[in-house]
Parts: sequence; C-alpha cells; structure tokens
Amino acid sequence: MNTTDLLNRVMDAAGAPGRSHRAELEAISPGPEEVLACLDEIRGLVVRDLDGALRALDVIALLSEALGSDAIRARLGSVRGHALNYATRFEEAIDEATRAVEIAGLIGDEVEAARAWMVLVHAYAKQGRLDNALRSALEAERAFTEAGELGLAV
Repeated sequence: MNTTDLLNRVMDAAGAPGRSHRAELEAISPGPEEVLACLDEIRGLVVRDLDGALRALDVIALLSEALGSDAIRARLGSVRGHALNYATRFEEAIDEATRAVEIAGLIGDEVEAARAWMVLVHAYAKQGRLDNALRSALEAERAFTEAGELGLAV
C-alpha cells in the first residue's frame, strides 16, 4: 500500500464526525513507514481541511496503538499539535507537542523533536508566553542543527 492509498483509506475511515472507525481499521494494515509518510501528508492537509485532518489523526492514533511505534507516536504528537494550533486549541497543542518532544528525545529523533518544539513556539507565542516561545525556538534550532538539518534551523 502506498502513501496515497493509505491516506485515502484513513480519510474514508475518518468519515463524518462521531463515526466508528473500528470496521474500517480492520482492513488497513500498513507498516510504520507508511504511517509516518501518511502523517506527513496529513500535516499538509491541515491548512486545506482542518476538520478532516483532525478526524484523520484520530484514525492514525488508533493505528499507532496497534503498531506500538514510538516514531509514529512522536510524529503523531507533532502533527496533532500543529493541527490543534490551527484550531486555536493551544493548551491541547502544548500537551501534544510536549509529549512528542519527550518521545522523540527517547528515541533520538532530533528532527521530530524539533518539529514538536516548533509547535510549542507557535502555541506559546499565540498565548503571549513569549519567554516559553523563545526557549522553544532555541531548542528547535538546537535539535535541527544536531540532526544536520541546517536549512531548517534558520
């Protein structure tokens, strides 16, 4: 199954709000790399279809429980935090991103940690918590630099 197929199946499973995802999920059996790529696609979907992206993230959360992958949990947290920022649900975004930073740190994924730090920058800045936003920006820069992603560290 490629990323586009998985995203389409996740979006179908997400369906309308309040719909049960269990039956649709039984037919989806992606590997961790496919789920990670799908999360990258959902990150881009946030600006075009926020509600759909949030529902899709609920489906991915169920998949992530079944797969038991910390890499998926970390990326899910940073993408969900990103979506929650767009939904102006800043406290929830902070909770998701903070968990993502912790998980990414445990598995040594500096890029995902930096993405989650950037979610924190936006959430804290929107709340006027500029000291926390600045600290988060510096952590993001450090993490991107340590990961060798100098273009993202700027």
